[in-house]
Order: sequence, then C-alpha cells, then structure tokens
Amino acid sequence: MNNPEGKVELKIDDVVYRGKGLARLDGKVIFVPGVLPDEVVKVKITYHGKNFSEARLLEIIKASPLRIKPVCPLVPGADSRQNTICPGCIYQHAEYSAEVDFKQKQFINLLERMGGVDPAVCLPAVPSPNFMGYRNKIVLHGAVNRETPSLGYFSEDNRTVVDVPSCPLARQEINDLLGRTRADNNFARTVTDHLTATFRFTEKDGALMWVGQHNEDNPWLTESSVLGDVKVPRGSFFQVNVTVADLIILYVIGLIKQVNPGFIIDLYCGVGMFTLAAAKAGVKNIFGVDMDPNAISAAEQNVKNRQIKNIEFKSTTAQKGLKWAFGKVDKRKTTVIVDPPRRGLEKQVVERLATMQPAGIIYISCAADTMARDVKQLKTAGYSVRSTRLFDMFPRTSYFESVTWLVQ
Repeated sequence: MNNPEGKVELKIDDVVYRGKGLARLDGKVIFVPGVLPDEVVKVKITYHGKNFSEARLLEIIKASPLRIKPVCPLVPGADSRQNTICPGCIYQHAEYSAEVDFKQKQFINLLERMGGVDPAVCLPAVPSPNFMGYRNKIVLHGAVNRETPSLGYFSEDNRTVVDVPSCPLARQEINDLLGRTRADNNFARTVTDHLTATFRFTEKDGALMWVGQHNEDNPWLTESSVLGDVKVPRGSFFQVNVTVADLIILYVIGLIKQVNPGFIIDLYCGVGMFTLAAAKAGVKNIFGVDMDPNAISAAEQNVKNRQIKNIEFKSTTAQKGLKWAFGKVDKRKTTVIVDPPRRGLEKQVVERLATMQPAGIIYISCAADTMARDVKQLKTAGYSVRSTRLFDMFPRTSYFESVTWLVQ
C-alpha cells in the first residue's frame, strides 16, 4: 500500500452484494466497480478506510471470458478515463447469465449469513426475459453547469448529475421522448439545479413526462399486467419491469394455492396487485393496507372493475393495518403478504407479526439484506423458511427481487 500515487495491481477474488469486485492487498479488502472474478486489473485507490479501501479501475490487465463491452459509456467498466460514472448499471460489462449467477450466489450468502437460512430452500433464480430496455419509468435530475443544462442521474456522491442522453435500461418509447425533450429549447431554459423530470410509459398511455411531484389533478395511468389492466396513479408505486412483475404474481398465486388460506392480509399493497392475485387464487377474505391514499383509491377501483366483493382496503401504516385486519380474521387460517420498501419491515411490524402469529407469511423483497434481517427475527418467533426464490427485476443493476415463504 506504500504507493504515493495510490496505483496498484490486483487480482479480483469475487463480486459481492451491490456488484463491486472484491480483492485483497496485504490482507486488506479493496472494493472495485466494473470488474469480474479472476481478472487482473490496475486500479487507483480512492478511499482508505479502517476495514476496507475503495478503488477506481484504470486498466484491465487480464480480462475474464465473461466480460463484454458495455452498451452505455457512462457505467463502471466502460471507460477508465470517465471520471463521473452513472452508478446504476453495475453489471453491463458482464454476460447476463453471469450476472444472474453472481446475484444468486450473493442472495444465498446473505440468507445464510444474516438470516440463518438453510441454502437448500433457495430455488433456482428466475432471470428477466429482457435485460435491457425493460424500465417503464425513469426519474432524471436537472443541473446547470456554466449555463449548460444537464438532465440525468445522480452520481455516487448523490449530488453530481451525470448527463444522460439516453438510458439503455429504459423502454425505447421513453428514450424517444427523452431525446425530444432534450432537443426542446423551451424545456432547456426551464432546467434548474433542483428540477426533477419523470418519464413513464404504459402500453395504454404511451410515453409521458412530467416535472416535479405528481399532483391530484393528474389522471391515473392504465398499466397492463397478467391480471389484466390496472389503474395506477402517476405518483404511486408500480414495478418498473412489468414482465418480471407478472412472473412474480403468477408465482405468488401458486404459493397461495398451495397454502389455501381462509384469509389474506396484504401489507404495503399499493394498487392491489397481490390482493388481486389472492382473489385469483380463490381466497374468500382479503384485506389490503397501504399508507398511500391514492394507491388505495386505485386498488379499490381495480377491485370494483372486476366486481370482486370479498376485499377490504384501509389507508394506514402497516402496523395499524395489521391490528385492524387481525380483528377480522382467524389467525390460524391467515397468510400475510408483505412487500415493503427497500428498508424492509419496520421493527414494530416484525414484532406485531411475531405476537399475532399468522399461519404463514409471503415476503416479497427488493433488498435481500433487510429481508434476511427480518427473516432472522421471524425465525426467532417460530417461523421457518419453506422456500425462497430470486427474480431478477432489475437487470444490469445491483438489485433484484425475491419471494420468501415462511410457515409456522
């Protein structure tokens, strides 16, 4: 490490959760983006920490056979001369099959190490049918540097905006609209350092763009799904990869049919996709809970459009919603579906589940680390993991979705 320029040669041992390469120098861990296992690389150390260091890739001395040329020049591993990179795509330099393998290994490791889960319950990973051009939504940020406006994603510092002429993860319809928007001089004059532009696409509505937060006057969008068309408020959550979302819905329907519960409680239900899935699976008593009142209004409309009579919704916190719903069910015949944000379940929700003891829990997660943390706590309360499965909702990024089935 006694290198005044901070430049060293490393052999990459592995690719760890969140997609960075792991190497060791004099016994110390060094993380490097844009690399693959067994590659020999030259890097520049950019951060020295007590327990690990971070580095920037300068040169690939020995490339992996899994390496491919990234489509986007802004991502790690594309161009060592690029000082400002877009941190979203961490795997564009890898064959897609290898990316799925990396994620599956990371997933199993997190579950075993953090959650105490037996790897034998981990089913094969489900790749995305489309690993590029799949996103139905992107959010870009404005910046003005020397009077030249930029529109793009935040860099790793969460402040610098990386100008993005087009995003290869986005639907082509979104990139076409982005190109027209960037060429519009009137729009360019409105770009400020605090501008946020959302680009959204649905088959029914086409490509749309709006600036700033949604407002109550914005009409709902109509999104296609394996369960038919659903209404989605512009500002409410909906999965960005509709094809994989459909695969997850079908998988959850299969789990529910195996359980055959008398009651389903759907926490963080959004516009009601898993609520509708439970109804499709034949469940007769279903309760949906979400904090977003606009999402609940859409969920109620989606149910009404299908003339389903056995579903109740409530706009409240997950903790309060559990208390409300548990007053209406037989816990011995109840399965709870949870689909929390990336931070995982709130501590109070885990505690309430542990106290109320529903017969089963189906945990849909977009963050394997927080899910593994929550599963460990639920195991302490008497649950065991029957099965768990990775779905690659976010190809080329470090993230993925998973579905974990817990039983008493």
